[in-house]
Amino acid sequence: MSSPCSSFAHHGMFGHIRRFDYGLLWLNLIALLTISFMPFPTAMLGARLDADDQFPVAFNAASMTVSSVILTLTWLYARNRRLVDATPGSGELKSFTTRAVVTSVVFLISIGAAFAGLMPAALCWLLMIPAARLAARRLSG
Repeated sequence: MSSPCSSFAHHGMFGHIRRFDYGLLWLNLIALLTISFMPFPTAMLGARLDADDQFPVAFNAASMTVSSVILTLTWLYARNRRLVDATPGSGELKSFTTRAVVTSVVFLISIGAAFAGLMPAALCWLLMIPAARLAARRLSG
């Protein structure tokens, strides 16, 4: 059996939200709207006929960035309004927050990389998880 602190990093943010208010509900609706939009830029990316056409890559990267930023803002709102479970240590909350912010920043960087091609953008997306984990470790250690 693991402690609440060690299991915190393995659950999504909504698993730790214990209360809500209207601001959180609106942010959640906006987040769901951005996520439900994702099949469109993904289909554009998959249907691109010209390997030199960077618009679908940049549009997909921008769409993922918007979703990531809204989810990060939703988490920050819930944390700052004390709507989250109080059991995880502040270090765990800080680590989760750092990973969310780094993920949004990497998606933002991938928009610029998308103009260089699909491979540079995809490389950004692949490096996102280790970058977020490294940033969280450095912050806590």
